[in-house]
Amino acid sequence: MTQTMTSKERMLRALERGKPDRLPCSIHQWQKYHLDQFNVATDGTAERIRAKVHELFEKVGSGGGYICALSDHFFETPPENLQVFADAARECVY
Repeated sequence: MTQTMTSKERMLRALERGKPDRLPCSIHQWQKYHLDQFNVATDGTAERIRAKVHELFEKVGSGGGYICALSDHFFETPPENLQVFADAARECVY
């Protein structure tokens, strides 16, 4: 059985431009390469959220160092959409 990284180890590896065991996820960021919280996470369908997470991972994350994050606060985002976001991020593995 392979040992998995902790959340902290995963985040630190990505910040060092390394490849963690799977995609780290954060929910409070603002950079343009983060998931659009208003147009995708809050108002988007599950399919759109999942597709955007995978698109960002493939475009900017495949070489390592990418931290998947929403672009801003998520107070109006339905909890089920946050779950889709988190599940989609877990599907992105190096």
